[in-house]
Amino acid sequence: MMEIKNSIGNMENRFWDSIPDERTLICKQCGDEQTFSNKYSYRRAMGIAGLGKHDKKENSGLCGKCRRSAKRKGWTLSPEQVKRMRETAIKNQTSYDSVEEWEKSKKKKEDYYDAVDTMSRSNLRLYKPDEYKKWKSNTYNGTNYETGLTIEHRTPKSVCYEMGLTVSQAAHINNLEVISMKDNNKSWKEWEQNRKLHERMVGQNTYKKKYLIKEEWWNK
Repeated sequence: MMEIKNSIGNMENRFWDSIPDERTLICKQCGDEQTFSNKYSYRRAMGIAGLGKHDKKENSGLCGKCRRSAKRKGWTLSPEQVKRMRETAIKNQTSYDSVEEWEKSKKKKEDYYDAVDTMSRSNLRLYKPDEYKKWKSNTYNGTNYETGLTIEHRTPKSVCYEMGLTVSQAAHINNLEVISMKDNNKSWKEWEQNRKLHERMVGQNTYKKKYLIKEEWWNK
């Protein structure tokens, strides 16, 4: 019996040793080259030595990136599956109990932001016309990150909403300044870092009550 096993093993070794040592595949879809660590992986990718459990014959000859992309094609979820996944995410990651409740809150916040932006532009135009003209002549358009201008809220809209401020308070001229999108993002990051630091020092509730709104700029 041992002699038979050894004989079969020797035959298998001679078979694999007889395979040409080709390891580089040129993808038939994107044209990129992919070099495998051994000739056996190369032959499986080419569909020569059999396919893996999740491989399809039509994907033979593709590089790893294109093979993965091809496997993902056709993946679809039913509306019921999408709804269940969404409900699970909302319940686990937010304080809301249903998609409808979350969507209602989301819509309310978006409406608030839109109203603040509209009034902010009007106030800037009315009280600081030169700043408005500067912003209007070089508004950020998605491509001019370093120089494109935005109307920044010194106390962010999200904080104004969180604290229950009115639209007119959030859009007050004393809360506005015209800066580049680059500086806008920098300002936001600094605000967030400062908030997290103080929340760790005094606690979230104390910081929110005493320090989140430092001054009533709308009364100046």
